[in-house]
Amino acid sequence: MEREKSGDYPFIVIGPDGQSSHTKGMYQDPEKWKVLEMGNAVLLVARPEEPPPKTDKIEKISEYIDGHLSEKITLQDVADYCGISVSTLTKLFQQRMALSFHQYLTRYRMVAAVPLLLSDVPLESICQQVGYSDYSSFYRAFKRIFGVSPREFRQKRGKCTPP
Repeated sequence: MEREKSGDYPFIVIGPDGQSSHTKGMYQDPEKWKVLEMGNAVLLVARPEEPPPKTDKIEKISEYIDGHLSEKITLQDVADYCGISVSTLTKLFQQRMALSFHQYLTRYRMVAAVPLLLSDVPLESICQQVGYSDYSSFYRAFKRIFGVSPREFRQKRGKCTPP
């Protein structure tokens, strides 16, 4: 890079695709350049951007669910968000979680309901906040997971645990 600064050699910046050329100003950060000396010219090849670190798919799924907890969440929505197919997502759940997506989503919602049940938030409001449009569906799901109704859980102040 010293040669470029002193003007000893002409240079060109070649984009990450190996074809497009750019002026030096478009790539201000020399750390993103790879210097190639060819004869009496210097080629500055812009390095491709580092891909973001891969996040665990389950974490990404949880992130999506967290952000859309009060909404209707479909397998397709989550697959699209994660950039994978529905069948890949289904297999991921079978292999990594030993649960179906629906089972995981239900448990996730029930766990999210627990701190709300330990507060004074009305039961009707809680069911909507965790993605249920009606109390009876929330009630059935909660009782299936915890073995007691949401009201009983609240009265016992959370001393129930899922099986």
